[in-house]
Amino acid sequence: MERPNLQPGPRHWLENSVFQPFAARYIEHLTRGRYSAGTSRIYLCCIAHFAHWVSREQLALEEIDEAVRARFIAEHLSVCDCPYPVHRVPIGHRAAIAHLLDVLRAEDAIPCVEARDECSRELAAFDTYMRDVAGLALNTRRQRLRIVRRFLLEQFGRKKVVIARLDAAAVRHFVLGEHKGWSPGTIRVVGGAIGGYLRFRGISGD
Repeated sequence: MERPNLQPGPRHWLENSVFQPFAARYIEHLTRGRYSAGTSRIYLCCIAHFAHWVSREQLALEEIDEAVRARFIAEHLSVCDCPYPVHRVPIGHRAAIAHLLDVLRAEDAIPCVEARDECSRELAAFDTYMRDVAGLALNTRRQRLRIVRRFLLEQFGRKKVVIARLDAAAVRHFVLGEHKGWSPGTIRVVGGAIGGYLRFRGISGD
C-alpha cells in the first residue's frame, strides 16, 4: 500500500504534535491490517485532527486514552469549525483513534489496559470516562461498574459488545429487575448506571 498523503494543514498538525514520532508506526499498523489506501488516508486525517485538538488542550502523551477520545468526540466534533479537509464523523474518529491507542500501547508510550476480555476492556474504558469526564467519586464508579458488568454479561457474555444489538425491551427488563422484586430505589440506581453507560457509548460514536 502506498503511503497516505495528507494535505498541508493536517500534515502540519500531525508533525507538530505528540503523535509525530508514531506516525510511521501508525501507517504500518494499518498496512498490516490490510486497510485500503482510501481508508488509511481518512484515518490518518482523523488522527491529525485529533492531534490538533490534543495540542490545543495541551495534553501530554501519557494522558491519551479512551476518556480523552470520548472528550474529543463529545466536546469538539459537535462544534468543530476546523478548516477543510477535516472529517467530523464520530465513527471514523472513534475507529482511527482506537488504532492509535493500540499503536501507542504497543510502543509503551501510554499505559496498557490490563483487562483482556471484551467485557473488562469495555468496563475499563467506561471507568476512565466516569473518572475523567463525568467526575464521579470512586464508590459511585465501583457501584456502576458492578451493575454494568452484570448487564453486559447478561446481554453479550464474553463476546464483543455491540450496542446496536440491544433493544429497548432488553434494557427495560434489566433496569426494572422484572421478577426480582426490586424496590423503586434500586431501580433508580440501576437505571442511573445503565443510563450513564449508554451516554458514554453515545458520545463515543454509537
